[in-house]
Amino acid sequence: MNKKTLFAPLFVGAMVFGLAGVAHADAVYMDFSAGGGVDGHTDLDGIIDPDQITESFDQLGVFANTTTTQFDSDGDSMLSDGDAFSDSGHLNVTGFIPGGGGDTEGLNSLGGYQLTAEWTGLTGTSTALSPNPEDAGELIGNITYDAVGNTTFNFYVDFGVNGAGRTNFDYGATIAETDDVDATFNDGTLVLSVLIVGGEGTNVFDAATGDFLRGTSTLIGEVTFALADFWFFVDGDLDFNDLLGSLVEIAVFIDQNTDNVITTPSACFLAGTCEEGDALFTVDSDHDGSIDFVLQVPEPASLLMFGVGFLALGAIGIAIRRQSPQA
Repeated sequence: MNKKTLFAPLFVGAMVFGLAGVAHADAVYMDFSAGGGVDGHTDLDGIIDPDQITESFDQLGVFANTTTTQFDSDGDSMLSDGDAFSDSGHLNVTGFIPGGGGDTEGLNSLGGYQLTAEWTGLTGTSTALSPNPEDAGELIGNITYDAVGNTTFNFYVDFGVNGAGRTNFDYGATIAETDDVDATFNDGTLVLSVLIVGGEGTNVFDAATGDFLRGTSTLIGEVTFALADFWFFVDGDLDFNDLLGSLVEIAVFIDQNTDNVITTPSACFLAGTCEEGDALFTVDSDHDGSIDFVLQVPEPASLLMFGVGFLALGAIGIAIRRQSPQA
């Protein structure tokens, strides 16, 4: 019998049990030194802070702009439970939270860098609007992001702010063409990829006018790529890339508030003639929010199972040696 074939499933099982566990939140920092692999960075802190490492932070603050297409999944020409949507968008990291130390290594500053992301095909389903049980003058609609087969958010570091290659954005009080002047949210060096694995949100509307009032949502993701020597958890100086190589999961939570909305209904929606799969309307919106990174650590019971897996490997190894013919 091939020993590798025998050992492989036991080892994989031990790893699965050992790495499934509770979340342990931790602060993060970024390293822009030569080891970080991001070319073009100039130390902006000079003699005071020559290490090219950012201060630690709990969250990244972000602004985002999205375009969402709401589909009619059942052909009833109205928003109903289970109707699918697809979203594309981009974001700009605006700062560190809590921040305050000023050691961002030049985020969004003259001669510094930008950290941006973009995505397409963020999918999920919506519910029909229903009365808000807490306010008779409001209607509520819920959304659920698909847990399987969803999109990836890719994050890029780009230098040359206020110069060539700058990503222009102007998220403010209104939705406007200047919100995304160019298509350079995906240039620069790829430093992080986050696969979306679920999430949910709620939007609230005026029951009398249909006007959008407010909205919130939380996306749940997991890191699938991290540039080596760039992202670190403060506790233990753990490199994201090394953790991924050891099959340790890094969860990501993207919380956002919807600030401004423009809804454009389709012709079939207005006429009541939509068929299954037709677009009901599109929604352009701005969002402000934050991104959390969470290191998944083993539970004590999982560690026990991990140990049992290796004990099983040892026992099988002894049995094989006993059965082997003596030289």
